[in-house]
Amino acid sequence: MMIRNPFIKLFPLILISIMILFTVGVQAATDTFERADGALGSSWQASPELVVQSGNFHNSGPDNSWKYTAVYNQESDPNRVEMQLAGSTDGCDTNGAGLVGIAYLNALSATADGYFIHYRVVANEYRLYVRKDQALALVNTLASSGTALTPGSTLRVDFDKNNFTFDVYVDGTSVGTLQDAAHSGRGITWSTHYAGIISFGNGQLNDVESFSASYVIPSTDVTPPATISDLSATAMSSSIVKLAWTATGDDGTGGTASEYDIRYSTSTITSSNFNAATKVTSVTAPKISGLDEAINVSGLAASTLYYFAIKARDEAYNWSNISNVPSATTAEGTTPTGSYKSITDDFERTDLGPDWNATSAMLIDNGKLYHTKDNSTWNNYAVYTAKKQSKSDRLSLCSDFGN
Repeated sequence: MMIRNPFIKLFPLILISIMILFTVGVQAATDTFERADGALGSSWQASPELVVQSGNFHNSGPDNSWKYTAVYNQESDPNRVEMQLAGSTDGCDTNGAGLVGIAYLNALSATADGYFIHYRVVANEYRLYVRKDQALALVNTLASSGTALTPGSTLRVDFDKNNFTFDVYVDGTSVGTLQDAAHSGRGITWSTHYAGIISFGNGQLNDVESFSASYVIPSTDVTPPATISDLSATAMSSSIVKLAWTATGDDGTGGTASEYDIRYSTSTITSSNFNAATKVTSVTAPKISGLDEAINVSGLAASTLYYFAIKARDEAYNWSNISNVPSATTAEGTTPTGSYKSITDDFERTDLGPDWNATSAMLIDNGKLYHTKDNSTWNNYAVYTAKKQSKSDRLSLCSDFGN
């Protein structure tokens, strides 16, 4: 008589259960709005003015107000929300890209409390607001650093409810992190939360093409790439600085990182102001750890001191610490043929200084250059030598006042 192991019969069911356990909540619930014009439907608790129109999420509300709210009920406790704007010929213009945004709310209600994130076009920055009793109060801002939200773009916001941080991405590129450090004093109850859209009314072209909300299981990878410590900056011309460094890894110095974030500024860069510095665009993918990396940063101003810094992230979005912060001064711009550069000295000091090559008779007194010798020769002079680059840059003054 054969004795069957009941575990063998149950194994497929156990395996399926494990697979379901690890996949539920990972796949996003998505609304593409590809249906007949009219109400948003049963997947949304929304202001009645928010409707489906021509395959888009559309605000038909007449008021100049941020009161128009829709809450998506297909995913509870999401930590990732993506919202794709309609294209420039399909219901969204440049101004409208800043008149709609992502909300994390504490109830399935158009009047729920929570947080709202959107792109402020005129300020070129992303803004975090707390929403309570349908009123918005600004909490924090984040410079766009070259990643402006435009028609057709996708805004993504990842929410960490433990720290009340909001990681902002545009078309998959990290912009930075917004945080409400004072969340515990807001008086907002958080148990189950939901995602949604808040939209400005009065006929704006701010349609949304698609919306998705998901819960992404946090990665067990908590080791960031090693900090880059050998970043160097070399001025190549009046508008280009070359950066060079050694590629870091995925986990520490091992493997390959997933992305670099390079910033520059005319002020020194620190970990606290890194996201406010200008972001370098079109950065190539990282090489294998230990290889040489280099990039030319262009479009810089002539005769200007710039500071540079870099971070790296891995596939689990662990970011390294800020690198060392080298600096470089771009070269002077060239003077076109037939023109000259004007150089002025107002003499508002007591000494001519190193910018002048002068005889001892030439002195400054009361904001003016004086010839102090009582003679009648032409042997006293002052030659201005500052910023000499060509003959057109030199100013010479010869003076003899005699008796």
